[in-house]
Amino acid sequence: MQSPMVDHDPFYSLKSFIEGEEKERQRLSRELHDGIGRISNNLMPSVLEAFGIVFAIRNLCVETSEHTGLKIFLDFKGDFESLNKTIKTYIFRIAQEALNNTVKHARASRVELVLIRQKDDVLFKSRDDGKGFNLQEIQTGTGHGMNNMRERVNLLNGSIDIDSHVNEGTQITINIPLFQ
Repeated sequence: MQSPMVDHDPFYSLKSFIEGEEKERQRLSRELHDGIGRISNNLMPSVLEAFGIVFAIRNLCVETSEHTGLKIFLDFKGDFESLNKTIKTYIFRIAQEALNNTVKHARASRVELVLIRQKDDVLFKSRDDGKGFNLQEIQTGTGHGMNNMRERVNLLNGSIDIDSHVNEGTQITINIPLFQ
């Protein structure tokens, strides 16, 4: 009996190539989606490393507010500097994406960001007074920004809860465990 030689099958190789190419296109699409927000803040991870996450997020909020007129209220509780570099970077990117989405889509006049370091986890909340949206439309994968946040949260084994209603704003609550 002859064993199947999947790795030599030209259709298998073509399928693997196409799947790899598609994954790369999706990654580039997510990066391009961030567009102006990521381009203007592209150097932020170095600021994050040099001055810490509290300074980096506060700076992001000040810049965003100055460029858009959005009123941003920020609250930090706990010690964030002892977090590992990956968690700090992802939390920064999540905050950046939340603000980016608020500016691009919410038509909000104000947003509140809260970051709380607890004993075993980190809690991040973003709440705006914008137009809100239908969660079913976003759940189908049409929103790159929400997908970017979900992917980062999943990579940290965290949870994300999105609560939004048309004309009532949006609240995003993210919980990231520190010990896995």
